[in-house]
Amino acid sequence: MTSLYEKIQELCVLKGINSSKLCTEIGVSKSLMTELKTGRSKQLSLKNVEKIADYFKVPIDFLLERPPIEKIPFTVIDEEALKFALFGDPEISNDLLEDVKMYARIKLEMDARKNR
Repeated sequence: MTSLYEKIQELCVLKGINSSKLCTEIGVSKSLMTELKTGRSKQLSLKNVEKIADYFKVPIDFLLERPPIEKIPFTVIDEEALKFALFGDPEISNDLLEDVKMYARIKLEMDARKNR
């Protein structure tokens, strides 16, 4: 029995369901859990791990027992210097600057998820 299987079983118990119902509700083969339980399979595809994590509302790292990725600190930069560096003009609107900052945060999060 794998530790992934044990984690999934614990979550099933907490939710009051069995693994068969889990498989039915997330749309995967019931043999998936049998393969994990018997040890014939030691892991699942990322797609199936994501389905299980989404179903139980837990991070994928919890199921895979990986340490969570540390948040990337967002360095504070002088806004006037940022405006000049990006646009060559410190007189751009604050709305445009906020859009750029939001895009940077989204990009950092996307890169962090890609590297998991």
